[in-house]
Formats: sequence, structure tokens, C-alpha cells
Amino acid sequence: MLTYSIRYRDVCGRWSVAFVQAVSQFDAEAIATCRYGAFHCVSRFG
Repeated sequence: MLTYSIRYRDVCGRWSVAFVQAVSQFDAEAIATCRYGAFHCVSRFG
């Protein structure tokens, strides 16, 4: 499992960062879409 950071806009319109563990960036993007809807970017962390 790799750790990815997700940059997204929260309900107040501010940029926030969350971290998820996923096997690949594709999986991380799928998790980001499910949890946060529209997100700005997903990148590998660490």
C-alpha cells in the first residue's frame, strides 16, 4: 500500500488535504472521487 495526498475543496470552499492508502494512483483517485467528489489532484506522498 502506498500513501497518496488528495487536494480538494471542502464544503466552505477552502483547499484541504487528505491522505489515503491505496495500491495505485488509479485506486487513490477512485477513493478521492467517492469521498470528496470533485478533487484537484492526487499525488504520491513520501
